[in-house]
Amino acid sequence: MSTHDDRAAGGDSPPPAPAPRLRLADREQLLPPLPRDDLLSDDHQARLVWRFVAGIDRTDWYARRRAVEG
Repeated sequence: MSTHDDRAAGGDSPPPAPAPRLRLADREQLLPPLPRDDLLSDDHQARLVWRFVAGIDRTDWYARRRAVEG
């Protein structure tokens, strides 16, 4: 039987947390007949927002999800 002290001393470690079960948007999906990149100009502010959101570290947010794979 393992205790917290055993794990700290190099004993059994807890199993990894299961991955969150999420539905992710398909950002490569095309809207007929134009790809999404053709819908906005290269300097449109929506592109700045998209780059910002894509760069956010969501690790802690995913770790708190209760719906997980398995």
